[in-house]
Amino acid sequence: MQFVELANRFRSTVRVYKDNQIADGKSIREMAMLAATRGTKLTLEIDGQDAEQAMQALTELITKGFDELSSAESHQGAGEDAKNADR
Repeated sequence: MQFVELANRFRSTVRVYKDNQIADGKSIREMAMLAATRGTKLTLEIDGQDAEQAMQALTELITKGFDELSSAESHQGAGEDAKNADR
C-alpha cells in the first residue's frame, strides 16, 4: 500500500480520518479497515518533527491518484501487447 509505505518513511505520527473512523496511517491493517475508495473524503493529521514534509509527500501522492492512472495505462498497454502476441 503506497500510502502506508510513504508514511513510514517519516518519523511523524500520521492519522487518517474518514467520517467517524480513525486509522494509523502507518498501519496497513488500519488503513484497509477504512475501506476508502476513489472520491472518499479523508482528513490527515500529522504531528512530529518532519510533519510538514510528510504532509506534502502524502498530499502529493493522493493528488496524483496514487499513480493509478499511469499505472493502469501501463498495465493496460502490457495487456494489449500480450493479447497481440497471442494472435
